[in-house]
Amino acid sequence: IKGLYETTFAGVVGNAKKIEWNNVGWDCELSELMPVLLAAAPTLEVLNLARNKIRGTIPADIGKLTNLTSLRLNGNE
Repeated sequence: IKGLYETTFAGVVGNAKKIEWNNVGWDCELSELMPVLLAAAPTLEVLNLARNKIRGTIPADIGKLTNLTSLRLNGNE
């Protein structure tokens, strides 16, 4: 199961150009999502985390998302 999860995760998140997780109910620090987001760093262009309950400062690691052209964080804490 672990291998299947890792393969699926890498195939879906690791190749994502867009992550549209707006209004899905995330209730956490932005830094807690960074390991997942960094897995998509080579291809990620659009990140939408609007209208959740995400809080905290924007971590420096966000700078590793070098292909990012759109970032939406509005409507969070």
